[in-house]
Amino acid sequence: MSATEISLLAFLLFAVVGLLLYFVSPKRFKWVALVIVSIAGAFMLTAYWIIFIFVIVTIAYISGRLIDRNNNKYNEEKALLEKEEKKRLKKEYNKKNKIIMFSFVGVILLTLALLKYFNLPLGTLNNWFDKYYFLDILFPILGISYYALIAISYVVDVYRGKTIAQHNYFKLYLFVGYFPSLVEGPFSRYDELAPQLYKETNPEYQDVVEGFHLIVWGVFKKIFIADRAYMFVETIYGDWGTFDGYIGLLSIVIYVFELYADFSGYIDVARGVSRLFGIKLTKNFDSPLMSRTVGEFWRRWHISLGAWLRDYVFYPIALTKPMMNLSKRLHGNVKEWVEKIIINAIPLFLVWLCCGIWHGSGFKFVIYGMYFFIIIIIEMLLEPLNKKLFKKDNWCLHLLSILRTFIFVAIGLALFRAPSFHFFWCFLKHIPVTDKVSHFIGVGTLNTYDFRLLIVGILIIIAVDIIHYFKPQLKLLNFNIVIRYIILIIMILVIVFFGAYGPDYSDVAPMYALY
Repeated sequence: MSATEISLLAFLLFAVVGLLLYFVSPKRFKWVALVIVSIAGAFMLTAYWIIFIFVIVTIAYISGRLIDRNNNKYNEEKALLEKEEKKRLKKEYNKKNKIIMFSFVGVILLTLALLKYFNLPLGTLNNWFDKYYFLDILFPILGISYYALIAISYVVDVYRGKTIAQHNYFKLYLFVGYFPSLVEGPFSRYDELAPQLYKETNPEYQDVVEGFHLIVWGVFKKIFIADRAYMFVETIYGDWGTFDGYIGLLSIVIYVFELYADFSGYIDVARGVSRLFGIKLTKNFDSPLMSRTVGEFWRRWHISLGAWLRDYVFYPIALTKPMMNLSKRLHGNVKEWVEKIIINAIPLFLVWLCCGIWHGSGFKFVIYGMYFFIIIIIEMLLEPLNKKLFKKDNWCLHLLSILRTFIFVAIGLALFRAPSFHFFWCFLKHIPVTDKVSHFIGVGTLNTYDFRLLIVGILIIIAVDIIHYFKPQLKLLNFNIVIRYIILIIMILVIVFFGAYGPDYSDVAPMYALY
């Protein structure tokens, strides 16, 4: 088995140990068991860099408590004041809370920029650690962006009054550093996740069963599909000039399924492990391959990040006074769909700029964000025409729109995968070239046997998306128990006997672990 599969197995065994600790813990201390498991899990993954998680939690804790203290002071002082004085006092405390909130967001974003984009102080510290074998940790898996955005959502929600500040430091740590979400998320909201984390009951039988189903499905996607697709895509992107142009095109298509299977596979494992504890993490994918527009695709792909950007970037910008005044001036003077485009353009631009920068540093990621921004704006411009075309339920047009969306998405994700924009541009220009004779089967370590298994896996993931799209209520849990366990046993056997691991396979780390 490769290091990745060993790590995945170790994580699942770690979750089982944590589950046993959770079961034997007294009701009032079950959350303590989760804190212990989460801290231990973070240390296993990040080693001494766990200190940054504690730093983020500490700053978020202090900020939340300060805002909460100001709110309490306001409630105490307003009781003896007249209406106008209450307004003045409220405005004064709102200003103080706003300063606290923006200061926190600024510090967190600055920390994120130093760690993620400038490698400071990690470069110096890593060189120092490297001198001592017992501290030879280098820069391990640390989803610093995840912790930063989770903490920001908590403090902003406290500022908005949506959430009451948590007075227990370790309970707040549990929300930010909950161990199933350590590597790739999904992004949770405090008001949705916290009550589940602090509950005093054991999981029910249905929780364990559904959790097991999710884990098996996630491992299947990761090991059977994603790791096998990686071998093909990595070979092409590593030396694209030696292969036929059509193989480059095929690698762009396969990369979509590689990323989908890898990312959603890890998310399903995280959701499954969490469900074993009776805790439901937010759903992060909803049949994205069935999307008819690029905008719809991003509402179905990485749903939790999209929701975060909507609530903490899009709406705060769209609801500012300048944007509201612009909306009033446009209303009634231009067509409704034109007004919608103009009002949405500026917030969407900033959302996609943030999305690109969040995924990584460099000019390539800015272009990546702008690429999808432009396509979504064009789709909004063509919305009246699309409504006329799709007025009747024409399956042929729907299929064409799905294929069109897939092409646009595949090109954007190819840019995401490329090491640079220059590489991406040269790669696209090379695709029509077919003067070299080569075969996609046998590229790298992906032989005929592997390629056929990969195609089967891709067809399975497409079929599941189609079923969930048209029959969202149809779940494996609803099947007859005999049929259900036959399917699960088959999947486990397929993972064991046909999974992409062993001496002939590459070690594939989580693709979203560092974003």
